[in-house]
Amino acid sequence: MSDTTAAPELTYTSDEMMTVAAARELADGAVCFVGIGLPSTAANLARATHAPDVVLIYESGCIGAKPDRLPPSIGDGVLSATADAVFTAFIVRPTASDGRPRSPATAPVRPRVWGRGACSRCRTRAT
Repeated sequence: MSDTTAAPELTYTSDEMMTVAAARELADGAVCFVGIGLPSTAANLARATHAPDVVLIYESGCIGAKPDRLPPSIGDGVLSATADAVFTAFIVRPTASDGRPRSPATAPVRPRVWGRGACSRCRTRAT
């Protein structure tokens, strides 16, 4: 006796596929600058599935945010309530390995975060 019941075909939107693909690119412990919408969804999906120690940095100044739901905007209170650090002034500028400012088009560069923070660790990575 064979089962003639076929499994329903699963369909996904391109947004869903892009979100999952982006989430898979984030390794545990990675530092990720996050935008709202699909980038936030991808970063939080990664954090919820395989990268619990990914560090999310939102342009609102929240570093290390661990929202328990998807924030609808960068001003959502869940971001600051769950962040390791919150900055009132937030600037990211590329710097060379010697610490001197470089043009964003100059390689190699690494992001350097400067800010006036709400905690004493304002110039160090939150732990």
